[in-house]
Amino acid sequence: MGRVKPSRQRRPGRAMKSGHSFAGEHGITAVYPYTRNGRTHFGWIDARAYGPGVQFFAAPVETAGWQGDEAWIRLLAVGRDGVEGPGDRLARLLATSTSGAIATFGNRSVAYAATAGNGLGALFEVDNDRLDQAGDDLAGPLEDLGIAYRARYPLETWAEFGQAIQKLVLPLVNPEDPLPERIMDFHPCSTCGRPVFDSCPSVMVDLPEHRGMAMVCPACADGSMLRLCRQLANDDAPPVDADLLATLQSLSGAWA
Repeated sequence: MGRVKPSRQRRPGRAMKSGHSFAGEHGITAVYPYTRNGRTHFGWIDARAYGPGVQFFAAPVETAGWQGDEAWIRLLAVGRDGVEGPGDRLARLLATSTSGAIATFGNRSVAYAATAGNGLGALFEVDNDRLDQAGDDLAGPLEDLGIAYRARYPLETWAEFGQAIQKLVLPLVNPEDPLPERIMDFHPCSTCGRPVFDSCPSVMVDLPEHRGMAMVCPACADGSMLRLCRQLANDDAPPVDADLLATLQSLSGAWA
């Protein structure tokens, strides 16, 4: 499993409303921009068909009360014979921006909650034996529930992501497929950091200033990330990293 070493950034960044989704490649990847330390950074949520379920990915996530750069990955099974499994139930909850919890494995659950008052939704993993403390109000305080990982994004980002899972990803899943022995491997795009999974295409390109070759994701190679950066600039968002912008500009036309 791909992992990034956490950095101890204690104050969560401010999520922005603008975002973009990249469909296809057996899945859907949503990028969401957020502000931290006066710069625009990018986070990622991904869902793709894998075995009898949907593999969910989120990065960066908050862990143990602080925000780091670690990735959260879980494979959630899809139901059969008209009965919802944890994978399709989570997709429905995201698509409708409602609150709910889903038992997924052992003594853990994955839950989604609309966070009251700030327009954000939280996807989190929690101990089942403490989940009952939340009662019916998952939008209330969550810090005492034994949260292992939490990702907070704008509600509309979650809703669009859930709708895309329902429309584009779930039809690709065969609930009769055998359960994989391990999660699908990935590597981060050398340019933007997007997770590039085994089922995703990628392209080798020459980096500017003689920095060698790098494997980049389709969104960087086809100009999608560059267009998103320009859209953010037009919206007067804090600047993205100058090196990232220069590299994206140099990749114009790399995806032939």
